[in-house]
Amino acid sequence: MDLEKLKRDLDARSRRGFWRPKPGKNRVRILPQPDPNKTFYEIVKLHWIGNRPVLCTGDDCVVCMIIQQGLADIRTHEQFLVNLIDLDDVEAGVQIWPMPVTPWADLCRLVLDDEWGDITDPETGRNVTIVRQGSGPTDTRYQVIPDPKQSKIDPAWLDQAMDLSRIYRVTPPQQLASILRDSGVLPGVTSVESLIPPTPEEEALRGPTTEEESPTPPPLKPPKKTVTRTTPPASYAAESESQPSQSKLDPAKVQAKLRSLLKGTE
Repeated sequence: MDLEKLKRDLDARSRRGFWRPKPGKNRVRILPQPDPNKTFYEIVKLHWIGNRPVLCTGDDCVVCMIIQQGLADIRTHEQFLVNLIDLDDVEAGVQIWPMPVTPWADLCRLVLDDEWGDITDPETGRNVTIVRQGSGPTDTRYQVIPDPKQSKIDPAWLDQAMDLSRIYRVTPPQQLASILRDSGVLPGVTSVESLIPPTPEEEALRGPTTEEESPTPPPLKPPKKTVTRTTPPASYAAESESQPSQSKLDPAKVQAKLRSLLKGTE
């Protein structure tokens, strides 16, 4: 592992935070990732709990399971992370833009178009102008305009480019429970395990209850008045797009993922 590279990524992320396009024209250069086998972007799906982003882990996502059980109404947004240089602020160095889907799709179309080619190439790529109109969650629009001339970049920029897969990390179960509780979304939760329904195998092992047996307590579910619709801060909402409802998750996969996370934090 390149520890120096890891340290540079961490320092850069904590020092600069995310780049945001200002209203009007923004001249930038999109950079490739350090790993040449990766695309220039990293797709991340975030669940916003209060004002805290929690990374979605896909088929084994605990938060997706919570949403599907109807325990909380949590908004999910997709972002496309890219490394870039703001050509009007070169001294800031490489920055990360969590772009929404529209400019991302426009950039991908340019790369796939033989007339423009790989705009992120260090030798034959192109600068682009990002035009932003509007500033609210629903009225922000983007236009991507490529420079007609190809140009080389400063080689030092490549050394500053960050591994975009390291920007967001999976939230440990104990921390996730605290976020759900402290945000008021699920104020009574003490552990995320209590929110996950049993698998069919576990139900079979449990067997039917009898009148003499104590009934199995129902899953933890807050009163309706405590269910809170959470949305990301306006600055993020303006840059993101809501995702459609997700397919049903397999409780067994979530249980397995949860157990592995718990083992890693003990």
